[in-house]
Amino acid sequence: MKFPLPLAIALAFPLALSAADTTPAPAPDAVRIACIGDTITDMSNYPKVLAQFLSTDYELAKYHAKSYDVRNYGVPDTTVVMTEKPWIKTPKADDAKAFLPQIVVIEIGTQDTQKGKNWDAIATFPAAYKDLINQFASLSSKPKIYLCLPPPIYGTTGWGMSEDNLTSTVIPDIKQVAKELNLPVIDLHTALGNRPDLFDHSVHPTGDAKKYIAAAVYTGILGIDPPGALVAAPSTFPGKNLLADANPGAESDTPAWINKGGAIAFETDTVHGGKRAVVQSGRTGEGDSLGLDITAALNASGTGDYCFRIFSRLAADTSSGGRKPQCWAVITYTDDKGVHTITGPKQNVSATDWTPCGGAGVLHWTGTLKSATLSIASSAKDNLILDDAELGKFTYAPPAQ
Repeated sequence: MKFPLPLAIALAFPLALSAADTTPAPAPDAVRIACIGDTITDMSNYPKVLAQFLSTDYELAKYHAKSYDVRNYGVPDTTVVMTEKPWIKTPKADDAKAFLPQIVVIEIGTQDTQKGKNWDAIATFPAAYKDLINQFASLSSKPKIYLCLPPPIYGTTGWGMSEDNLTSTVIPDIKQVAKELNLPVIDLHTALGNRPDLFDHSVHPTGDAKKYIAAAVYTGILGIDPPGALVAAPSTFPGKNLLADANPGAESDTPAWINKGGAIAFETDTVHGGKRAVVQSGRTGEGDSLGLDITAALNASGTGDYCFRIFSRLAADTSSGGRKPQCWAVITYTDDKGVHTITGPKQNVSATDWTPCGGAGVLHWTGTLKSATLSIASSAKDNLILDDAELGKFTYAPPAQ
C-alpha cells in the first residue's frame, strides 16, 4: 500500500510524544511538527489536541508513526506583514527553525486584517508570506509545509479585525501563494464556519474550537478523519443504532431500563419518538439515574470509538438559585481490570424541549467485558423522562491511495 507523502514520512519513524513545548530537545526518532501562528494558535493550543489525536493506539494506529513531537510556536497579536509585531521577528520564530521540523503548519493572517498599520501594509502580505514560508523551506530538514486559511472573524469586537478584510484579501492571497508554491491548504475558515459560539471578542477561540482546528490539521496532514471519540460528539450519529434491539424507546414492557433510585413508569403523552417514553419519579438528586444495559451491543461490536446519547426531558422546570437543571450521560463498564467510566458534557435540560444528552469516548476493555450501562443523571429532582437511546461506533476509511 502506498501512503500519501506525510504518511510515508511519518511511518518511517518509531515512538515518543512530547508536549507542545520549546524547552525539551526533540525526541530523536519522532516526527517533528511545528505549529506556527498568531493568537489563534497560541490561545487555542490546538497543537496539544493534535498531539493527542496523533497518539492514538487503536484503529487509526496503522496509519501513524508511533511518535510525534508537536510544538506550539504561536505568538499573540503577530502578523505576516512587517509592521509592529511580525511573527518572523519573534524569538519563537528562531526556536521553531532550530527545532528543524519535518512538518510545518502555518496559521496566521487574522491580525493582518486589523485596521491601521497592519491593514495599511496589506499589499505587502504575499511577499512577506512567501518569505516566511521560504525560511522554513530552506531548512536542512526540508519540511512539508501546510498553509491554513484563518478561522472566521465574528462580529466587530475584535479590535478592528475584519471578516471582510479576511475574505476579500488575506484568504485569496494565501490561496494564491499556495498555488504558486504548490503547497497544500488547510481550510480552518470552513471548519469553524457558523460557530460564533466558539469565539470570544470575535477572534479568540474558546471551548471546542481547538478540537475543530486540530481535526482539520490532522486531516490535512494524514488524509484521514481524526479519532471521532476525541472530537466533539456529532449531531448525526455514524452507522446504525447499536441499541435497536434493546428497547431504546421504551416501546414495550421488556425490563430493559435500569433504574437507580426513585421509581420507573411509562409515559405516553410526552414522547420523543414512537408511542412511549420512560419516566423516573421520586428522584432525590444526582445519585439517581436511569439507563440501559449495553453489554450485548458492545460485545457484538468490539472495542473502539463510540458516541452515545439519550433524549432527555423534565416533567416540570425546577430551577434552583437561578441555576438551570442539567443532565449528563454516563457509560460505566466493567472488565478484568475493574470499573471504568466515561462521562459526557453537562447540558441544560428543561420541560420545554428534548435534550440529546450524550457524548463520545474510547471504549477499550481488557479480557472479558462483564457489564456495561448507558445512563442519564441530572441535577434536577423533578421527574426525568428519557426516550430513544442511541449508541454508534465510528469507523474510518483508509487514506486515499
